Amino acid sequence: FLSAGVPMLRMGDELSLSQAGSNNAYSLDPTKPWDAPENFYGGWALDWSASRGDLFDAVAALAALRAKYLLFNDFFTGAVDHATNRKDLAWFNQDGMEMSSQTWQDGSLRHLALYFDASHRQGLYAILNSGFDSLSATLPHRTWGDSFRKIYDSAIEVGELHPQLATASEQIEVAAHTLQIWLANRTRS
Repeated sequence: FLSAGVPMLRMGDELSLSQAGSNNAYSLDPTKPWDAPENFYGGWALDWSASRGDLFDAVAALAALRAKYLLFNDFFTGAVDHATNRKDLAWFNQDGMEMSSQTWQDGSLRHLALYFDASHRQGLYAILNSGFDSLSATLPHRTWGDSFRKIYDSAIEVGELHPQLATASEQIEVAAHTLQIWLANRTRS
């Protein structure tokens, strides 16, 4: 739902189909243990029944965020807008600084953070943690937002999320296997 393209949903994956949540049984190696790296560390065997109720709410929440904040009139370029002094799309390290080309080559990283410009005064900062441990990360500096408000956290059921406020360059915690979305607000141009 955060891509500039058309969201593609396939009904059934969230209901496990017949493969315990794996949408591609041909990718599983029956000669390896169920929790081997070749078998997605056992991720294919997750008990999806526990998340079924909230999954529909999560999809609805992401669709609402997309409709409200991500008005894709043009493709992202990553170029600096001279009026705002920001890029329309930027990628970030765990320390809240923009990624370098060397960082893209680091295969050990288990997180990805990006900023989308939503309007002259707002943007969305999304951080994904694919690691097995929680991640301490830093929000971007004031160029990207004076204040940040957590508006989505996949580790928390949609109905239980209480928006969390943070300032630029503040430290945040991102649970393992989680997506967080922060609304960046700018009070100055």
